[in-house]
Amino acid sequence: SVYAETRRFCDYAFYLLHEVSGVSIEDIDDSLFDIHDNLSDPQLGYFDATLDDKNMSLRDRMEIICNTARVRYWNVGIKWFFTREEAKPISSMMFNRRNLSAAKAYRFAQSFKRPSDYDGVTIRYVDPESNSESQIYRSVRDDGTIISEEGNNSLEFNMTVGCRNEFQATNRAELEVRRLFRQNIKVTDVALADALEMQIGERVDYVDIFDGDTFDGEILAVNGNTYTTSDRFEPVSNFTYYVYVTDVNGNISNSVIATPRADGNLFGFEAAGLNGAYLAGGEVQSGSRYVIATANDLSATSYIATGRGRPNAQGECSIELAEYDPLMFEAD
Repeated sequence: SVYAETRRFCDYAFYLLHEVSGVSIEDIDDSLFDIHDNLSDPQLGYFDATLDDKNMSLRDRMEIICNTARVRYWNVGIKWFFTREEAKPISSMMFNRRNLSAAKAYRFAQSFKRPSDYDGVTIRYVDPESNSESQIYRSVRDDGTIISEEGNNSLEFNMTVGCRNEFQATNRAELEVRRLFRQNIKVTDVALADALEMQIGERVDYVDIFDGDTFDGEILAVNGNTYTTSDRFEPVSNFTYYVYVTDVNGNISNSVIATPRADGNLFGFEAAGLNGAYLAGGEVQSGSRYVIATANDLSATSYIATGRGRPNAQGECSIELAEYDPLMFEAD
């Protein structure tokens, strides 16, 4: 193959995988180039470095290349996949008590800001004109205002290998400073076989099955605006509740107001204008999954998939999730 000079991270990653390491083209997912093609500015996919350390592993090299473009990679078998840390407007799947292993222990960790925590970030990169190290600073004032100054206790990101682009370094600083106070919740749980469809970097919805303020389960029957469900819906008075469901492809529906059934049946709800609900039958083994919660609780269920373990003999595997807040990406 003949390669032209390039500073696109995707070209360098492809060359390293295919030409240097012998990975077949079929085992390099198209997401590598799709990410670059969909960047808001091509400078965000810039990479300029020579990785000539013979002792550096393939994964170490890929980590450096992808890191400059806010990209993560992972493997499923011998195939390489890629995803970029950016806003994800649509949730791809839902985890609730119908596909979480209730018998397994789970961890729900929420961090709160302390005086000793980071109050800013420092991005180190190479200035292309002076060919010397330079820094981009962002910090957060007590009132939440983000300023272009060094913090008292800054978290440092070394991008001096690969990043010779102020625009790219600034973009990374804007993301990381927002992550400091907008991504405080992490979840580790065990899911059933559904989790094998989850891709790293996807936005997913997660329902804490031990949270009594959120109701979820499976749709068993539909009659007009009246739904029969696998689990109870016992709302607290003076609160407005909303429901959404998954359609047959696993996509999340619109969200509409849910009220108790007029006939007093606790195993169900009433909702007008809810789209996408389907029932089990034929080759479909389970019906739509649903979530009912107040508006605040619904917005708190969005996460980014950050890790997935290997399935055990029962098809269960661990999942790792981090809080998703679209405001982390408001500077994009």
